[in-house]
Amino acid sequence: MSRARAVVFAHHDVGVRCLKALISAGVEIPLVVTVRDDPRETQWYASVAATAGEHGLTVIAPAEASESQLERALAKLQPDFIFSFYYRSLLAAPLLAAARHGASTARLVLPKFRGRAPVNWAIPKGERETGATLHYMVERADAGDIVDQLAVPSCRMTTPRSVAKVTSGRGPSWRARSRL
Repeated sequence: MSRARAVVFAHHDVGVRCLKALISAGVEIPLVVTVRDDPRETQWYASVAATAGEHGLTVIAPAEASESQLERALAKLQPDFIFSFYYRSLLAAPLLAAARHGASTARLVLPKFRGRAPVNWAIPKGERETGATLHYMVERADAGDIVDQLAVPSCRMTTPRSVAKVTSGRGPSWRARSRL
């Protein structure tokens, strides 16, 4: 049986942790797409590009990647899966369709909180439980079928960073790993 082949779109600590989980699972990753560092931003989080480079992975960080360029690249790579972990842009339908077995993303605290930075809402609203959700991506944000979820009591997590640290390292290594 051949290894699963995945293209990863990732950014931030969550992206680094999930990328490492896929590498540890033995997933072949022919391409990592990340976000260029913004010199106006204080970078307090880990670098996906640096992590991918340490593992000898091909990395691109397009300033404004045209969908057609990425579509052609993905068509050549023929990935089984596409994963998006904290990537800053929604992936269009043609990109999502490039994966033979689907495109998934790991998000925090679905389905109650959706959209960008959902954990930023869970903590101030006093949620007793948070977690991570692995779900298929469709054109609309956070609307795809849920593959797996991991619930974590949030009593000791008081910042978005602490929630991400606990949940993202477990991302694709949950029960869903057996499906890769």
